[in-house]
Amino acid sequence: MSQNPSKTSNIVEKAYRGLAERLFERASAACDRLEKDDPEALHDFRVALRRLRTHLSTHRDHFGKHHANEFRKRLSDLVAATNTSRDQEVQRDWIEQQMKLDDVSSIQRDGLELMLTQFYANGQSGNGRNELEPIRQRFAEIGKKFKKRRWSLPDPTRAKDAPGRSVTTVTKTAILKLAGKLRKQLAAVNSIDAVKATHRARLAVKRLRYILEPLDSVTADVSEIIDHLKEMQDTLGAIRDLQILHLQIALATGVADELREESASEPVDAELAAAVPQPRTLGTDERKALDAALDHVRLEARKELSGLQKRWLDGKAESMVKRIEKTAAAF
Repeated sequence: MSQNPSKTSNIVEKAYRGLAERLFERASAACDRLEKDDPEALHDFRVALRRLRTHLSTHRDHFGKHHANEFRKRLSDLVAATNTSRDQEVQRDWIEQQMKLDDVSSIQRDGLELMLTQFYANGQSGNGRNELEPIRQRFAEIGKKFKKRRWSLPDPTRAKDAPGRSVTTVTKTAILKLAGKLRKQLAAVNSIDAVKATHRARLAVKRLRYILEPLDSVTADVSEIIDHLKEMQDTLGAIRDLQILHLQIALATGVADELREESASEPVDAELAAAVPQPRTLGTDERKALDAALDHVRLEARKELSGLQKRWLDGKAESMVKRIEKTAAAF
């Protein structure tokens, strides 16, 4: 990096100043769209909440640890409350697309259609207005308390305003820590059954993006790194979505209860078990159709994993991770 460290530090400080309020306003705007027929509203709302949550977590000491943690927990709970709607929305869209493809067999379509029917039969119809009304109410309650507090980061030009480590140092430390986590978790993504590693690698990628995005003007490298992270996140997300659908189909057949128990015992995958419809008695044809759908989902997950492997696994992401670390170290 050719920039002067002190100049870079000032840019980092400036990039984060006022960010909490801007992210909250972005979340508010997306929340208002939830009551409209906007297919992107739920996604935008969740992303804004996660960005704000990451910001409060990263800079909690400057905001006041107790207050930052309190709001971070509230935001996490709110995001969790939308997980099922989001997952079912994505799965429904994916299944409907698959059913139109020529290389999907008739029996596979029957199995996928059974899953769609079961989602709707259990009242899992996605992001309807009535389903998201409690989310809007909860966000409104959080917003009232959020606006009562100032979320200002310290001014680096005033020593008395900057307790402990600077915003730049905190940001740098967080990026380096997440880069290390990403390296570790990518090494553990060795099959489509590596559910926890896939989930944790995706989290590390997302959090790196959220921390780096306000800094895309610091160096030319940052914008390119963000593009790479988005590409990796999309592929990890596709694998994760198929892992969830695979588990749901397996459990819907009622012959994989051990997966429910295993999933529920792991906090990282508790959402999977909670979102699965209770199994019902299936006829022979229904079971065959679901088994065929299960094979199709597993095959598609392997294709996504193959793409990830060619681009990022087996050490191929190391140059990007080192680039992230080098960029952060220069702050």
